[in-house]
Amino acid sequence: MMRTLKIRLILATVVVLLGGCDTSNHFPQYQKLEGPWRITEEEATIKLDQPLELKPEGSQTLYLTVDSNRYEPYQNIDIPEHYSDLKREDGVIIIPEVTVVANTGEAFELSSATNMRPPHNPVGVGFYNEPEHWKDPEYPENVQNFHTLKLSSNRPFTVNTIIWKVTSHPDGHVCGGRCPWWWDAVSWMW
Repeated sequence: MMRTLKIRLILATVVVLLGGCDTSNHFPQYQKLEGPWRITEEEATIKLDQPLELKPEGSQTLYLTVDSNRYEPYQNIDIPEHYSDLKREDGVIIIPEVTVVANTGEAFELSSATNMRPPHNPVGVGFYNEPEHWKDPEYPENVQNFHTLKLSSNRPFTVNTIIWKVTSHPDGHVCGGRCPWWWDAVSWMW
């Protein structure tokens, strides 16, 4: 009886403490652009009103999200630079291409390296500067932001939203810099 009470008390404490941490990863660089955009074999250029800000010490991911009822994540093991792609409901594999243009005018082709999955996210594919996305991005020091996106695909598809988010941060936090006071004491567990 006493052991059950202790376990319940510990679980209740953990739930209360974790309830205060916003793990949505919405650092100041986060942006969500509402579409839709029809992407085809012909390169589509999207000029951004607000540039995507680069956080050189962290890793950024550009997500293209699609209709979760029509697409599913697809792991393309035959093409390493397109490891994460999409599969349409009729079985057709969608291989998007993404290039970002920096404030310097330099263009960087991104590699697909992750997928977004339901139930907490829509279906989508994420792009990094490096296929080995756990490494720091390799952008020249004078690159501060991206003002243009260039998108194409092997097959036509519709992008519902474009999400730009920091997926890791130099201070190790997952709370977007807004962690509760107790986070440092327990973050070693993650």
